[in-house]
Amino acid sequence: MKKYIILFTTLITISCYSQDKLTLGVTQDLRLGLAMDKKHGNPNVTPNMLFNWDWETKQFKSLYPVIRLQYEFANLSSGKLSRYSVHGGLTWNKVKTPKILFIPAYDFPNMEIGMFLGVGMLSRPNNVQVSPALIYSVTIEVSYTIFKGFRGVLKNELINRPDLYQMWNSNVKKINVSAGFEIDL
Repeated sequence: MKKYIILFTTLITISCYSQDKLTLGVTQDLRLGLAMDKKHGNPNVTPNMLFNWDWETKQFKSLYPVIRLQYEFANLSSGKLSRYSVHGGLTWNKVKTPKILFIPAYDFPNMEIGMFLGVGMLSRPNNVQVSPALIYSVTIEVSYTIFKGFRGVLKNELINRPDLYQMWNSNVKKINVSAGFEIDL
């Protein structure tokens, strides 16, 4: 019980010191959502959703730190996959190109670029040959404000996936490209 009280207090404290906004993001893996994964038997439009809950902290000159909780769910042909992770990173919200020779500097007022490092747990409960595993990830994402409080997101994530080695004896590192949206709460 003591752990839950500390966790709840920490989350409340973080949200109280945020920039007046929390963000909920939902993205779909593009490879599994648009194209077939014939190598592993996944059909078109295989759900592989990432849900992000972001707390934005203090705004600095051109960026702000972010704490992110993430949940991934995938309904794969080899069984369901769940990933829970915590990420820390920086988001640049004043994106500007430098002046190069005769090309003037250009400001992108509606664009944000974020970089995150994360750690978490991955499990495949329906697959007996795969045990829960510690994972880590590096994420780069670009978001563009469509209208106030709503952004489109393109995300590129490099993930350590020990479950792939256990199942297919293949590469442990995986690159996921996903697209979706973020809503300010």
